[in-house]
Amino acid sequence: MITEDLIRQRFKQGEHYNFAACRLPNSEKVYFFYADRVAKLARLTYETEGLCDFVFSPYAAGCQAYIMQAGAVFVNDELLHGDISDLQPVIKSIAEPVNFEADSEFYTTYVNAIVSYIENDGADKIVAARAVNQKLSDSFNHAHFFITLLQQYPHAMVYYVNHAEWGCWFGATPELLMHAAGNEIATMSLAGTMPADSKAAWGEKELQEQAMVTDFLEQIFEQYKLPVVFSENSEITSGAIKHLCTQLTVKTGSDKLVKLFHKILADINPTPAVCGFPQFDASVFIGKHEKLERRFYSGFLGIKQANSMDLYVNLRCMEVGTKSAILYAGAGITNYSSPTKEWNETNNKLKVLGSLINV
Repeated sequence: MITEDLIRQRFKQGEHYNFAACRLPNSEKVYFFYADRVAKLARLTYETEGLCDFVFSPYAAGCQAYIMQAGAVFVNDELLHGDISDLQPVIKSIAEPVNFEADSEFYTTYVNAIVSYIENDGADKIVAARAVNQKLSDSFNHAHFFITLLQQYPHAMVYYVNHAEWGCWFGATPELLMHAAGNEIATMSLAGTMPADSKAAWGEKELQEQAMVTDFLEQIFEQYKLPVVFSENSEITSGAIKHLCTQLTVKTGSDKLVKLFHKILADINPTPAVCGFPQFDASVFIGKHEKLERRFYSGFLGIKQANSMDLYVNLRCMEVGTKSAILYAGAGITNYSSPTKEWNETNNKLKVLGSLINV
């Protein structure tokens, strides 16, 4: 059973090691990972044997990820494997994060440049990201904020990382990148954004965005001759915003899944929901014009186990220092986009975590 006191205890232990904590959507289980090893960026593969590890991947890394090979893992109050007493203490120095912060003038110019590029057939969609710096109160507490996220966002993948190499990150992301278990792969097409309390019908811009992601995923599975089962379109709410969502499921032989997993992951990541479409053209444009270092924002994270993988896109996230935090968000730009609406959309996304920071 998980309690707030237990979470605080686990976080206190984590101060001395590379530490991560996460909870999958709609679950009562919180995973706690403790490690003292250096993590290297490597191909993420689906395996039928192995221990439970935490995975953290930066933006646009394809199937590459840092695998935090934990010396001890707990699920709630149960020790899954390892022993904390066998680990060596890790020296961590949390610096104040610094990144490019776009004002409304820069963002408007950026969005207009994207729309012009799209209208001249340079791409169909490009995601324009931005970041804001927000001060932390003197009483800001990592364990308390993690507990708050667990309570506020039960349907999200909620995570915390405090690592000597990666820094300190929080997130509450609604978007599944890939779930693999046994002989099945599941993913979702999540795109389009409106206020959660809106009664309006989804507009052409949002429907186009979401259909673009769905078609992109279907084409990837088709090239591997994997038949896809689609769910009906639904809505997923994250704080004060909601998104259009379609679930996609694929079944194949377990041997084929082991063979194809990293190839499919490399093709899918980054999806049009966080990068754009076509993938290559959008990535090049972002690299030339955005100025922001995305770092782990819009990368992926999750849990790697034997015969199981749960990976989520790193949305609604923030990078944390001792006195301030950088919050990240993006909006999908198409030929229907309005700079003012996209600015407001990113403001709403930034509030998913930002509104809770000093609560």
